[in-house]
Amino acid sequence: KRMHGPMDGLVVCFSSIGNMREKGAHLYVQLAEKFHRLYPKDNVTFYGVGGVPASPAVVTVKALSQVALDEFYRSRVDVYFNLERTRLGNGWPLGGEAVVHGVVLFTTERVQQNPRNGSVR
Repeated sequence: KRMHGPMDGLVVCFSSIGNMREKGAHLYVQLAEKFHRLYPKDNVTFYGVGGVPASPAVVTVKALSQVALDEFYRSRVDVYFNLERTRLGNGWPLGGEAVVHGVVLFTTERVQQNPRNGSVR
């Protein structure tokens, strides 16, 4: 799926137009900050679209229309993080629209949809 050159580095993304805590936005920022501390020479860019806490480790992008977001995923993003923290049904699995454009999805599983794979605690 990669649309950019091999030397351009890896592009990681998180997006939220809802409650930042429920969506796990602060966890995404912590992940980006820790990654940059541990691997400062690696060429990885972390994007936060919409409601994401400010951090020097995350490039923030204002909320995008669905059409613009689809294009952003298709042309720029390699990995998407869904860090949903509640069982409120915010659209799990968030990031499905990124997957449609070839993006790898890392997701939490708060609604326990698949107990046979050991995801239920």
